[in-house]
Formats: sequence, structure tokens, C-alpha cells
Amino acid sequence: MFLEPINRYEINFINTMEEGYRFIEKVAEDNLLLLIDTFHMNIEEPSTTQSIKNFGSLIGHIHIADSNRKAPGLGHIDFLSIIAQLMKINYRSFLSAEII
Repeated sequence: MFLEPINRYEINFINTMEEGYRFIEKVAEDNLLLLIDTFHMNIEEPSTTQSIKNFGSLIGHIHIADSNRKAPGLGHIDFLSIIAQLMKINYRSFLSAEII
């Protein structure tokens, strides 16, 4: 089961990975993980790569979309640093495109 932090323009709670992490800790169920989305992270996270480093142990799935919800490379998100950080934390689960 996944919990996806969504940006503040669409929902008014659990907007960041840290808020999602704290919620998951309170629920305390082994089958609840974070689903992160680079589009929402670009709006809410002060540093996408630092958030991945800090809370990566709970990432279970990733939606990839650029800052304009188009394919990576058509906006301004630095996907090379995101992929490098995912490799550093040894992320081995799914990435899926959620683009327009």
C-alpha cells in the first residue's frame, strides 16, 4: 500500500516526504510505503535529493514527471541528480511515468 504526498495546491495535508514519513511511522504498518512523485516534490521539497536521502528507506514507488508534468527533460527538474541519489540509497523498486 502506498501513500503519496501531493502538493499544497491540490491537498492541504501530507504535502512533503517528511509529513508522509511521520504519518507512516504513526500508522506503524509494514506494508505502507511512500509513493513519491517528482512533479509534487519539485513544488514542496526544499531539496528533492536530500528528501530522498532522508526518507528513502520508505520509498516503495516513484512517479516521474518533469516540472510541467511532461516527460523528463521537457521541464527544469534535474533527473540526473535524482537518479544518482536513488542509486546511492540502493532503491530497487519501480519508477513509472505519470506525464501529460
